[in-house]
Amino acid sequence: MKFLVVTAALIIIFAGLKAAQSLVAPFLLAVFFAVALMPPLRWLKNKGLSDGVAILTLSTVVLLFGLFIVAILSSSLNSFLHRLPKYQEKFGIVMRQADVWIDDVKKQVAEMENSFKESVPALLPYQHEEPE
Repeated sequence: MKFLVVTAALIIIFAGLKAAQSLVAPFLLAVFFAVALMPPLRWLKNKGLSDGVAILTLSTVVLLFGLFIVAILSSSLNSFLHRLPKYQEKFGIVMRQADVWIDDVKKQVAEMENSFKESVPALLPYQHEEPE
């Protein structure tokens, strides 16, 4: 009985979290940042900075780091988009080569199938007619 109650409670909790996902996700992200940034905040406060200045300094560092990451991603995306026509051309060549290879394999399989159909009846000790 206790197992059923615990299972029902977990289902209700997970359903509630799913329903409140738009609120829970930002909250958990905020908790993550708060926990991750607590040691640098304590270090700044131990160096003699007031709470407000330490928070402002840490916020500025996090913002600059975020802008740096956005700049790197933007540069990478721009480079990729610049090279995209070359990638599309190479992909087209590879796909055409794959089509040729697949056609060759199909021909080889058909030849093997025909050869098999021709040689197997000759190997059988008696001819068996298939029912119509």
